[in-house]
Amino acid sequence: FLPADSKLREKVKTRYTFGFVPMQAAFLPFTDSEGRTLLHYGFYIAPKDLSIARYKDEYYAALQITLNISDDKDQVLHRSSQDFVQYFSEAEFKTVQHQPMVFLDKVGIVPGHFKLDLLVYNKITSQTHQFSKTVDIPEFPVAAPAMGPLIAVESYKPVERAYDALSNLAFSFFGYSFTPLLEKTLSPAEKLNVLLQYYYPPDAVREDPAETLTVEYRILPAGGTAEAKVVTDTVAKSTANAAGCVLSFKQLPLTGLFGGRHTLVVSVKEPSGRTIASANLNFIIDAANRRPPQRVYASATLAADDAGIYDYHRAMIYLKQQHTETAAAALNRAVLKSPDFVPALVELARLEFEAGRSARALELLERARAQKEYRPETNVLMARVLLTLERPADAGAALEAFLRVAVPSQRQYRELAEMYDRLGQSERAATMRRQAGETEPPK
Repeated sequence: FLPADSKLREKVKTRYTFGFVPMQAAFLPFTDSEGRTLLHYGFYIAPKDLSIARYKDEYYAALQITLNISDDKDQVLHRSSQDFVQYFSEAEFKTVQHQPMVFLDKVGIVPGHFKLDLLVYNKITSQTHQFSKTVDIPEFPVAAPAMGPLIAVESYKPVERAYDALSNLAFSFFGYSFTPLLEKTLSPAEKLNVLLQYYYPPDAVREDPAETLTVEYRILPAGGTAEAKVVTDTVAKSTANAAGCVLSFKQLPLTGLFGGRHTLVVSVKEPSGRTIASANLNFIIDAANRRPPQRVYASATLAADDAGIYDYHRAMIYLKQQHTETAAAALNRAVLKSPDFVPALVELARLEFEAGRSARALELLERARAQKEYRPETNVLMARVLLTLERPADAGAALEAFLRVAVPSQRQYRELAEMYDRLGQSERAATMRRQAGETEPPK
């Protein structure tokens, strides 16, 4: 649990959870016509599992929400963690304590096979809810037919104003905002609403754009106790966007179906009748169902689909995969879309510096430093860049600015010692070296 360079004098905090509580969640990777994918996700916590505490005259829920995206070797490629604190008045509490909570967010992702781990830590009870699954994002344009996961939808509403179409909403597509249904128990009087995305090669579309595909929705009762209910749609191949993706929404009546467990199987078929992609979704029909409405919350970090933060997410995954050029391209898109987004500015500056373009790196760092989100440790990179540009006085000032507000790690102390040596400040370098646990400069 300890960092490799830690010493006994350092205080290390950790948290151990005895067990994870299963949680319901949904992930929908949506790919635009340029082949860039956003992973929309949401999780559900039942009222009995959402502990609410009281402080003075208010009630509150406090969660820490973490999403890990890993590769086949369990290397974490993306980790986002955010605190969610929501206060309720006494009147609101009387309603909230009986309503399930749904939380929505999205993250930029790249093609590949990934493991998703969603962890929700309840700060009031110290209980952790967990949901894990794998997801496949094809390379674009797609080379073979495939289908993404099916998402049940509780409700949807049109986006009323034009600018809302770019608002910071997850699960918002073609002018509508959708709320995932994560507790999939329905009454026979309801409809099963489903969002689905399937992929079809653009090359095959160009060969015969007028040709159609059949999308079959087959509801299978558990145990084969009754005949399957089948609905079919005919869709032109040209519906696929330039990346080869089709996002669709379907409402399926449940009238005539008996109670119990059912499976929806959605299949995409060629004109010959050959199935080229399929996916399924399990749900329950219960005539006595009185499902309370879900109380929906959105992440405070959400932004418009084309915001730079999502290109930044993709860039950091590419860097972990050692695709430096692709990462740099994504970071350039990020700072073009969001010129003041500090993490992208700093990471792009780092890549520019490593590529020998120090002047460009300095320009990006100066832009970052003008923002309130600028972090003190970035001054270490700033000092390196300034030293390369032969501006020793400014480099020294950047190092001192870092030391005034930060407690360096051992790695940073070693880095500081090296730079103070380059600045000709041998005593200062020796002090940094002692802090790093070293006595002599490296040979």
